[in-house]
Amino acid sequence: MPIEVELKAWVEDEDALVAQLMAGADYVGRSEKRDVYYRRADEDPDSIDPGRSALPRLRQVDQRSFVTLKRKRRVDGAEVNDEIEFAVDPTEAAEAFLAALGFLPLIAKQKDTRLFRDRDERRLSYELNVLAGLGTFIELELLLDSEASEGEVTAARAILAERMARLGVAESAIEPRYYIELLRGRSGETP
Repeated sequence: MPIEVELKAWVEDEDALVAQLMAGADYVGRSEKRDVYYRRADEDPDSIDPGRSALPRLRQVDQRSFVTLKRKRRVDGAEVNDEIEFAVDPTEAAEAFLAALGFLPLIAKQKDTRLFRDRDERRLSYELNVLAGLGTFIELELLLDSEASEGEVTAARAILAERMARLGVAESAIEPRYYIELLRGRSGETP
């Protein structure tokens, strides 16, 4: 599985950002994503650190569903994920499977996503995400080979920062916390 390097930022002027995106990227489409993150039944929900815990996620995208497990870490404000993902059908079977393994729902996230693909660097995607209860974000993601070195991860983070700047996104708008932390109102500090 590839390694994802992601950088996200708060969006102030959505129209201006879309104009910048259209100048260098192709519009791929729009989707509604509903994510439910799960925790082990023996875990205290308040003590879970999403940066250290690999939390199973059940995602519904339009009429499809996926189970995902990400091993996360941060590199200079960017999220780096080693991800395992597979499709499931029906969604209720995945919910029953996770429950049988002792997992309980932790938190849900809903986002309306507009996806763009960079014209020059096809491994680079842009998601303009409106998250229920949070606001609007631009998320850049660069896929690397599963054997990528730390140097390649650092270089990918630099590319993402350069693309953010090209879009007119201020460095101060970059959000290093995970969406789960934002939804839970956490500061990102380990409890």
